[in-house]
Amino acid sequence: YRRQEAETGDHTTMATTNMIMRATQRIIYLTACLAFLALGSNVQAQLSPRVYTVNYAATAPTIDGMLTSDTEWSLASEGGDSWSDWTTNSLDAANNRFVALWNNEGLYIQQQVDYQGWQDRGSEQWDSLYENLNFYFDPNVDNEANENTQLFSYSTDGYHLAINQPLGETEILADGTATAGSFGEFYVNSFYNSNVQPTWLPGIEMKQTTSVEDQTGIMELFIPWNSFDKTDPSSPDIDPLLDEIGLFHPEAPVEGEEWYFNAVRFQTNNQIAAWNRAPSAVFASERPHGILQFVGGGELNGCDMNGDGNCDGLDIDTLAVAVRDGDNNPLYDVDQDGSITDADRVFYIEEILHTWIGDSDLDGQFGTRDLVAVFVINAYEDGIDGNATWASGDWDGDLDFTTRDFVAAFVDGGFEAGPRAAVAAVPEPSSLVLLMLGFAVIGRRVRLI
Repeated sequence: YRRQEAETGDHTTMATTNMIMRATQRIIYLTACLAFLALGSNVQAQLSPRVYTVNYAATAPTIDGMLTSDTEWSLASEGGDSWSDWTTNSLDAANNRFVALWNNEGLYIQQQVDYQGWQDRGSEQWDSLYENLNFYFDPNVDNEANENTQLFSYSTDGYHLAINQPLGETEILADGTATAGSFGEFYVNSFYNSNVQPTWLPGIEMKQTTSVEDQTGIMELFIPWNSFDKTDPSSPDIDPLLDEIGLFHPEAPVEGEEWYFNAVRFQTNNQIAAWNRAPSAVFASERPHGILQFVGGGELNGCDMNGDGNCDGLDIDTLAVAVRDGDNNPLYDVDQDGSITDADRVFYIEEILHTWIGDSDLDGQFGTRDLVAVFVINAYEDGIDGNATWASGDWDGDLDFTTRDFVAAFVDGGFEAGPRAAVAAVPEPSSLVLLMLGFAVIGRRVRLI
């Protein structure tokens, strides 16, 4: 009996010793993992984050998940490629890449990938273990650093949007309906996946097309600025003494503004590709993210009023329509007086294009060639309201070609005066009026014939 008791005691002691050893090993393992994560964060912090320039486009691309036009995203800058494989730190083999544009309504992103492993998942519910594309945004209103100085320092905020990518065509619309799983959250002073808010982006529009045959995936996304409205300082749920407001940015950015950003794609083969190399598995909070730098917009957007990449008569027409429709887009306030009137159109012609009212072909001068050009188009007093353009004689911005346009050109005084910046003699008013009236009569007779 005593031998059995002794043996039992020995077994108990051995079991306890083994348990302690296993616990000690586990602690050592976890400590090593934490040290590795901290080291990864410190190493990454020494690298400069990638910067993507987001250009302004007054004309928004169509969110259809297809490459429907060569010009639709032509204003976007290059550089959203060369993603890193998170598991190997090598260049991503699937060639993930993105482009982005912005305007006063919101942010537009197109992402593409060369991949043939698409599967028909058969469910519209979010599944984190399935193919998914992730975007992380931090408007950084509170000017925090782009990395943590300690592993568990609660100093980062962000928005997180994730979208499953099944085979075929899928979409998520602003009304909340979806044919693909999606997940959204925002987190404040904590790691991501810590403050789940599934409806934080109620206004998004997304459409994507994936194909095994073409080995491609195309995703297009629109996020309105007013979706970035968390941590509103006026909200009764926010205590200014305790809470930060780094996520509250419900309006369009300004020229040169920078947001922290990253794009990450998880594949079912355990590959993780990130645009800006992530330091660890908790990259969204440990950072670093890359940077979105917004350029263009307002008076700093140059002379491209319609977002087609050109500065021509169509931009003058865009301003004329904006004045007629009472469009309050700040982009059209080119003289920066706080209101959008015909004075903006005139300022655009005279101070931005540096030409004369009446210069229908925009060669920098107003002469007989311009008069001939507009009458050939034959829109003079044609009885059709709102069908005239700058090129066809609408020089006063009312969208018609009448004698009022001749008056506007006459008052500007540029007929046969050479380039606007040059010093040139202006013809006698009476001669100019007679000449224009003569062209008007000729134009009417041509139309009658």
